[in-house]
Amino acid sequence: MAASSAGAGALSLGASGAYTWKVTSLSTQTEDVLSSPSFTVGGIEWRMDLHPKGDQTGAGSHLSLYLQMVDGANKPWGWSCPVSVKLTVKSQTEACHTVTREYYRDYHRLSISRGFPKVRNHPCSSL
Repeated sequence: MAASSAGAGALSLGASGAYTWKVTSLSTQTEDVLSSPSFTVGGIEWRMDLHPKGDQTGAGSHLSLYLQMVDGANKPWGWSCPVSVKLTVKSQTEACHTVTREYYRDYHRLSISRGFPKVRNHPCSSL
């Protein structure tokens, strides 16, 4: 994830980082949402939210994955943070099931979660 900002004080211009979150036995998960431990990039605290059974337009048919700004609701009005993200889901059993999605979006006080409701179909069959 690479982040940059115009006037966002605590965020370093051009800050970048990588985070790996390994989820084991995805096919046996019963929770609707799995959340990663939080991590910091560019002075901002983030976490990953994984919906094994899908969310929004992917509900019931796809794995959904989002990057959540943990303290976003506490940011001042008008604050924003342009973020470039590359999310990769790797199957532990079959390399052909690796999926990568990318986006560039602004995160701000009212939009603290961005991602993909349809990362991969049949989410739990072979991950």
